[in-house]
Amino acid sequence: METAFLEYLDGLYWEGYGEEFREENPGEFQVQLTAFICEYAGTTTNSNTKIKGNGTQHQL
Repeated sequence: METAFLEYLDGLYWEGYGEEFREENPGEFQVQLTAFICEYAGTTTNSNTKIKGNGTQHQL
């Protein structure tokens, strides 16, 4: 699933963005990866949290 998330991020920005994000901000990467997995599975840890490709969360 991590590979799919990395490809998703690369598709939003540029090739290698996902790896760069994972290396530069591992904590936020993990938060966003978890949210991505939950969205894929149809569950959420917080229904107001949405994935943003730049690694930030946006509260609705």
